[in-house]
This record gives sequence, structure tokens and C-alpha cells, in this order.
Amino acid sequence: EIADTARAFGCRESVTAALLRKHVAHPERIHHTSDDAILLDADDAARASAAELVGDRPFVIASFTDHHGTIWPHRKAYYRDLAKLCTTLADAHDVDVLLAPHAGSLDPTLRSRDQIGNEAIAEIAGSARVRSTRMITAREDVALIDTAALSLSTRYHPVVFASALAAPAVAIAPSYYSLMRMRGALGNVGLQAFVLPKSTFDLVPAAAQEAMEKTPELVAHRSQSADVARGLQGRWWDALAQSMQTDTDVSFDESPHAPTYTPKGEWARISETILPVFDEYARSADRRRELHEKDKASRAEIERLRAELESTRGQLERYRSRKVIRVLDGLKTPRQPR
Repeated sequence: EIADTARAFGCRESVTAALLRKHVAHPERIHHTSDDAILLDADDAARASAAELVGDRPFVIASFTDHHGTIWPHRKAYYRDLAKLCTTLADAHDVDVLLAPHAGSLDPTLRSRDQIGNEAIAEIAGSARVRSTRMITAREDVALIDTAALSLSTRYHPVVFASALAAPAVAIAPSYYSLMRMRGALGNVGLQAFVLPKSTFDLVPAAAQEAMEKTPELVAHRSQSADVARGLQGRWWDALAQSMQTDTDVSFDESPHAPTYTPKGEWARISETILPVFDEYARSADRRRELHEKDKASRAEIERLRAELESTRGQLERYRSRKVIRVLDGLKTPRQPR
């Protein structure tokens, strides 16, 4: 309904844009753009704070959701696998792995969500090289990704920031939903191969190895596609501002168009081969969870209605038991005069 009445509707990846165009009266008003976070820059204060967190060693910045998605069997297995991956990267590349929370509390006396998960991962890792950080701001995250050897995540916005910064990034998709979002974000700059489904988790170290290599071809691709993507998003907002100022239709006919980068490693071929199967499996898992949640909601509603019915029945019984009601029930209705 919003898309049908909007002057323009921006979609941050191609899947959503294609889906909406099938269901609206004016598909020409649906625009494939990037996520607006691609325009966020770090400032001097954020860079100074990030430097304090990092220290003087090379590092990988890792951002993980506090939930395990639909593919990992449970949270404990999810944390265990991520802890092993972090220690593997730390040892293989002689780096620290900083676990930076995206969701949590900015109150230093409180811990929630990613902060709790990061602490669990660090404890399982049992290495001084794998450590959790305090809660960070978005600008601090941009500063950290900009100087990291690699951004590793199961979260969405780190890949957006990385694509804007021409920074090395690898993402792991724990669900169909996250796969569409993260491959969409890196697909906007032609680097979707660096988003791996959970089913190819064992290939992540090889993907990280290639992402961290400063090969001229990959460095050039990241730099050029980042400039193009940021420029496009800026022009999108120029078009929106022009439309607001002149009360006219939005004039914008661009979309992300970076060429697809094909990684050299065998890991990428294996991952892309498995991807369609993972798509179907993960989509089914998402749908199963959705139906399960609906079933839980339906059962809860049935229980609520049952309790409400019992309460009403009880009230009725109380009313019927009142003395005045009993007296009135015993009275006969007088006959009306002719």
C-alpha cells in the first residue's frame, strides 16, 4: 500500500525491488538503491575511540548476532563454531579478533544481546587474541572496519560499511532472510561471493584468506565499486530532495551496476554450487519458523479465549446465584389485562 501511494520507493537490494515491482500499480516508482548506511562516515572522535579499542596490533573486526538464525541447531553450537573460527583466524593470520556488538546497551553497567553473545564466544575461544569490546557507535564501527584486516560478520550493516570503505569483508548467513540481505548489500558492489551460507561454514577461513589478500585486481574492484555506490546513493537523495522542493515526480533511473567479481579460490566455486540448495532449505526453515510462531500465537489466543469464557461463565453463575435473581426467577409473569 505504501509503494502504491509513494512518489518513489527505494529498495536496498535487488530481491526486494523485483518483488515489489510485481505487486504495485506503478513499478517504475520502485528503485533499486543501496542501504543509506553506505553514506555514513567516521569522524575524528570515532577514529580516536576506535584506535583506543584496537591497540597496536593488526586485527579482525567481528560482529555477530546474539541469535543463531534458522540453520544452526541452537545458540550453543552457534557460539562454539564462531569461537573456533575466530581462534583459527587469529592463529593463521597473527591478528587479534575484536568482537564488536551491534545490539546492546550503551550503559556501561549493563550487558544485553550481542554483548552477552560476544562474552560467551570469547570465553569459549579461551584466547587472549579473541576479546569482546564495549558497546560501540555506528561511526566507531565504520572507523574500525576502515582499519581492520577483515570485517567478519553474521550481521548486515558491517557488509554495508565495508562496501562503502572498500574494506575486506566476509559474511556468514545463518538464515534465508540474512542471506538475501547480505548478498544483496555486497551484490550492489559485485562482491556477493564473499557472503557464505552456513552450509559452507568450513569454507570461511579460505574466503577470509582471499579477502585479506591485497591483490591488485581485488583492491581495484573494491575501490571503484565503493566510489560508484556512494555516488549513486548521493544522487538518489539529490533526486528525493529535488522532488520535495519542486513537488514533482522523483527523477531517478539508476541502480547499482558494479561488475561481479569472481574470487580465484576453489572455495567460491563450491559455495556457489551449494548456494541454490541452501536457498531452498533456508527458505523452508524460515517458513517453518514463521508457521511455528503463528501456531504458538494461535494456541495462546485459544487459551486466552478459553480463560475469558471461563471467567464469563463464572460471572454468570455468580449473578444467577444472587438472592434477588433467584426470587425474580421464581415469580410468574402477571397476565396482561384484556
